Amino acid sequence: MKKQGFFGKVGLLLLIGIFVFSFAVEAAPDNELRWGRGTDATSLDPRTIRDVYSWAIHMLVFNSLIYFDDEMSVQLDLAKSMEFPDDTTYLFEIHEGVKFHDGVELTAADIVYTFETMRDEEFASPYRGRLSPITSVEALDDYTVKIEIDEPNAPFIYELDVYIVPKHIAPDKMDKEGGFAHEPIGSGPFELINWIPNDRIILERFDDYWEGPAKLEKITVIEIPEADVRLTELRAGNLDLTSIPSRFIEDFQEDPNFTVGQYTTLNWFPIWTQHDHDILSDVRVRQALAYGTNVEEIVEHVYYPTGVVSIGPIIPGTWAEAPDVIRRYDYNPEKARELLAEAGYPDGFEIELRCSSGEANVQFGEILRQQWLQIGVDLNVNQTEWSTYASDVVSSNFELAYHGVVDQFDPDIHLGRFVSGEINGGNWTNYVNPEYDEVVYAARKIIDDQEKRAELYREAQRIFSEELPSIPIRHSILTMVWDADFEFDFRRGVEYRTLNEAYWK
Repeated sequence: MKKQGFFGKVGLLLLIGIFVFSFAVEAAPDNELRWGRGTDATSLDPRTIRDVYSWAIHMLVFNSLIYFDDEMSVQLDLAKSMEFPDDTTYLFEIHEGVKFHDGVELTAADIVYTFETMRDEEFASPYRGRLSPITSVEALDDYTVKIEIDEPNAPFIYELDVYIVPKHIAPDKMDKEGGFAHEPIGSGPFELINWIPNDRIILERFDDYWEGPAKLEKITVIEIPEADVRLTELRAGNLDLTSIPSRFIEDFQEDPNFTVGQYTTLNWFPIWTQHDHDILSDVRVRQALAYGTNVEEIVEHVYYPTGVVSIGPIIPGTWAEAPDVIRRYDYNPEKARELLAEAGYPDGFEIELRCSSGEANVQFGEILRQQWLQIGVDLNVNQTEWSTYASDVVSSNFELAYHGVVDQFDPDIHLGRFVSGEINGGNWTNYVNPEYDEVVYAARKIIDDQEKRAELYREAQRIFSEELPSIPIRHSILTMVWDADFEFDFRRGVEYRTLNEAYWK
């Protein structure tokens, strides 16, 4: 039975009253989940954006052909079966009787439409570059789809985890702010009832869901930027699920009223460096900034215990990791100043770091600014709300930027972000290195020999560590806390998909 909370002390109520939202006034029904988050979604059209805040909602509103579990294995979703007639062809048979939230059946035509709009240059989807290997998407009949690519491409299977939109409603023009992006219709276990930007997203169970209705009737996603306020609301019973400041994790682990879920993510957080920038285009400058960054101090003071130090793009413990070939940049301000002098900046320079707003980013920026002042670099930290920041990053409108990239199901997903041009749709830094490109391309074409791919990725990591197209900072450990009476299977890769099966005891 779901417990209902209340504020016990009038003084505490007055202190945080300014932050108490309407959801604290009325008791929630037993089959509702109240989920507190620090940042709102950007767009609910899954073709237009892939930030983690929007993606979490997409998981509940839409379905994909396939997805990947916590062991990076392919799992079928809309696809009833998947075949590979040859090294460049993917054949999917989809389930019959899948309905969109408006009652219209989902067919192969919707899958073709989704992929074609994302591949359309005028639509300008951020997926376009990642889907560029596709040469054709064809509906063989109402329930069979054939996708062909230009050449063997081992990691490309991971790009097919795309949420499918309805052809009869979803627009063929990009629109992140209104229409379908604000009022989407999907085929997932929950349908959107209301989205009040920067306040809440209300989802309700879709009773005609093709795999059977979810156990939860309602999910209310509430934006509360202040982490300490989310914590207070959680303890008061006004939230059921949220992330919390890392310094409180141990307290919640010892509290029988809550469950703490953790896993090492497939996400990577570097400082992205703009290679079209006159100063940052010099590798000596990038190496100097790395030597001038005390990553251990940053992780310990800002991210512990939810972060680990990164030495490169590959996730620790995964099959392509090669720490023995990676050049290290242990904190060394003197070496940093020497490199800056060699590059022609003995007195340092001024530079801007862009990042989204948030408590952790504020702390990160403050510590990094103080560290870089020791090597003569005057860092201006420019924080903006996420949607503006994300738009600027994908347009390469930054000098330095700090944020994470997600879901390294395959090493190519992060390493490929630094290949020349738009091959992987994420080279915001404009880094160009033909030698690096050649190695990553070669690994991409090996379909059935992981050891050969790993050898090539060793070389890619060596080049990366010498050239530093971006400065590694951390990998993340994702932690969520929820009411102990709520049964929720929170796992890497699957993440919030399992809210479809979650329930109150």
